Amino acid sequence: MRVVLIAAGELDVATIPALMERLVPHRRPGRHVVLDLRAVTFMDCFSLGHLLSAHAASATEGWTLGLRVEAPAVLRLLELTGAENQLPLELPAAA
Repeated sequence: MRVVLIAAGELDVATIPALMERLVPHRRPGRHVVLDLRAVTFMDCFSLGHLLSAHAASATEGWTLGLRVEAPAVLRLLELTGAENQLPLELPAAA
């Protein structure tokens, strides 16, 4: 089963807990959960840590996680931290 959760605006210390709470009921074996972050305009390292933890948990819990990203600010954070090589990203097609 595939589930898409959409996030918009800023992902930071104040907002990432709500997104992680929305993820909880979908963390089940056999599920593929996509976090659609295309409308996220800012993401801090605290939020990135939560996404990395969720990805790590998915491997042991039997579900998969995908991140749909295209906002330059989010892509830049992933690039600067090397997380682009650790997270399962769904990037927009090259123009």
